[in-house]
Amino acid sequence: MQPECFYTELNLGKFGRQNLLRNILRAQGYMPAAQQDFEGLSGIRHVFEVVGVKGKNLLLVVGGAEGDKASRSPRYATPRNRMVRWRNKALLSAYDVESVLAAEGWMVELMFFQNVSNIYPRELDELDPDEVPKFFRQSGLECDHRFEMRASSEPIPVERSEELVKVASSVGACFFTLNDLTLDELVYLAAKTPDETDPHRVQAISDRIRVSQYFRPPTDELIIAASDFSARRDREFVHQVYRAALTLGHEPAQNALVPNVDFRDPVATAVELEKHKYIHFETTLEVTEEGRKVTQVIRKTAQGSFIVRVLRNIGLPELAKAIIAAFKGAGG
Repeated sequence: MQPECFYTELNLGKFGRQNLLRNILRAQGYMPAAQQDFEGLSGIRHVFEVVGVKGKNLLLVVGGAEGDKASRSPRYATPRNRMVRWRNKALLSAYDVESVLAAEGWMVELMFFQNVSNIYPRELDELDPDEVPKFFRQSGLECDHRFEMRASSEPIPVERSEELVKVASSVGACFFTLNDLTLDELVYLAAKTPDETDPHRVQAISDRIRVSQYFRPPTDELIIAASDFSARRDREFVHQVYRAALTLGHEPAQNALVPNVDFRDPVATAVELEKHKYIHFETTLEVTEEGRKVTQVIRKTAQGSFIVRVLRNIGLPELAKAIIAAFKGAGG
């Protein structure tokens, strides 16, 4: 019987992972810290891919579990089993370490990094799999990647990135996967150090995959998404959302939908959003159908995770319900 199902997986090695993550983090204003391992409440020391510092904000990048030796054991033979193990390990590291560092005065940020790109046949449909090593040799990553290809007559269990986005969102973590990147972007970020890349190009990539919007959310998108995720309808909520972003060290950025309004004025932004029919703001705060289209995009990305952090910071009693409702249709 001829195989009908194909699965490919690309993992970057240590050099490529470090370059890629540091390029992305520097674009958000974070500098790499020397220490990469911390002891949690359990007494276990957890090693992170990269640790970034920006003022009092400490960013911990959790990742790499999908490529260790244990993940290659028969118990984790399928891609889905490996991703479930990665997910569980990421959550354990986050919960165990976060409270310890917060007690030391840090504003702890979390990024869940999935070192997986299913590039074939998504982008390499015209390239024979045997040519993949040659491609990476030419890019300078010949000895710093792992490429696997499987063929089967039966479906191969895979955990979709959308499922992992939900897990990251549940703890307000920024989720970033190699699958977010085109092959050219992946090679550019992984083969060059931050001193060798063009910061404008790195920023453009970060904007496209909405990682930048996690760290500096446009005020207008922040208002729309937080209002849609929450059951709050009072106008004061607009002020609270904006202040919560500042408290978390994520200064809102230029408006994306109504750029002609001062993004540092959340009320003026909300008034302009009403004029463009994204929200109702005259008496109560309510998101329109047009506004929900914006939220549909945001909730599937890292930017949606930050909205969860904002709501938690405000301390809304219906937060758990809001998270469930907001992410129910994440695959749709």
